[in-house]
Amino acid sequence: MKTVVLQSFRRQDVPRWLTQCLQSVQRWAADREWDYEFLDDVFFEFAPQWVRKRCGGNIYAIADVCRLQWLRDKLDAGYERAVCVDADVLIFAPERLNISVSGGYAFAHELFMRLERDGTFTPVEHFNNALMIFEQAQSVLDTYFDACLKNLRDLPPGKVPRTALGPALFDTLGQESPLELLAGVGLFSLTIMKQIALGGGPLTQEYLRYSPAPLAAANLCHFMRNETPSGNRVRFDGIYGQAVDKLLESRGDVMRYPQDIRSRMTNNW
Repeated sequence: MKTVVLQSFRRQDVPRWLTQCLQSVQRWAADREWDYEFLDDVFFEFAPQWVRKRCGGNIYAIADVCRLQWLRDKLDAGYERAVCVDADVLIFAPERLNISVSGGYAFAHELFMRLERDGTFTPVEHFNNALMIFEQAQSVLDTYFDACLKNLRDLPPGKVPRTALGPALFDTLGQESPLELLAGVGLFSLTIMKQIALGGGPLTQEYLRYSPAPLAAANLCHFMRNETPSGNRVRFDGIYGQAVDKLLESRGDVMRYPQDIRSRMTNNW
């Protein structure tokens, strides 16, 4: 199947760990002899001017529209399959990442471990557009694109929520029929990344227990870096750098934290 893999990101202030994420996706595409395209900030030109104006400083919502238009353009140009992967997705076990889908499309399965007041974690499952696959013979891409534009027009005046056109919109899309999910792509919070950087921990073990498939990749949630005060970003990048190195070196096996040494865990970060 003639396939193209799409990614975008700025060219300045790119931490080493995010460069490793981009390189992991490039290698994954190259190993399968798929085309690969990367765009910097010119990527935002895919969004109509009124969309950019309405979203204001919410680059996440603008990017949601841009991704879909870029995917549409590639399928119109003759590709049989177009895959969009966020810049902060790390593929650490490429041999396990199978994007064959039965319905002509798929969104990444999202598993988030929510921290409760008593210190326990509750698994929350949803959809995520950090990795999306669309083939020629499907209508979901156009449906999603039209829904994004309609949602923007219908929102009350004021700030556009960060996830308004992403995960928050999937519930509406899934009302008519269940959306197809691609398992094996995790969503790692800062807490999980801290434990991975230390060599694994109780939460990483729990995450694997609830994951519906062996993990091949993960969305590392770069937005958390943007929300981190600039004075703390060196420390943030240090944690992420250590975690990414361990994930790549072990192909994800670092998360299989031995039960009998949990008492050695430390939270001194």
